[in-house]
Amino acid sequence: MRKPVLKIFMEKPEIYSCCLPIDYSEMEEMETFHLLGERERVGSHLRKIKREYGDKIEVELIDPRSVLYFFEIFKYKIKAKEIAWVLDNKVIFRGVPSWDELKAALDQAADIVSSV
Repeated sequence: MRKPVLKIFMEKPEIYSCCLPIDYSEMEEMETFHLLGERERVGSHLRKIKREYGDKIEVELIDPRSVLYFFEIFKYKIKAKEIAWVLDNKVIFRGVPSWDELKAALDQAADIVSSV
C-alpha cells in the first residue's frame, strides 16, 4: 500500500563557510535565526504526526536552498524563506498551519490511500 508523502520545505539552521557546513543551532546566533518560531511550531507538528500516524505517512524535511530540489522548488513556486507543505505533489499550505488544519489534510490523504 502506498503511503501519503508530506514534504516540508523549510530552511535548516545551518550556514556554510566555504565548503563546510556549520551547525547554526549550536551557536548563540540560533536565537536570531529568522525562522526560529516557525521551526518550533513545525517541530511540534512533526511530533504530533509521528504520534498520530506512526509510519502511515512519509515525511520529508527539505531545505529549499539545496540544488537537489531545484526543479521541485520551481514546480511548487516556493519563495525564499517560505515554509511550504506539499502533500502528494500538491501544495497544501504556505506558512505554518494550525494543527487542526494539518490533521484534516493528513486524515483525508490517509483515508484516500486506505480506500484504494
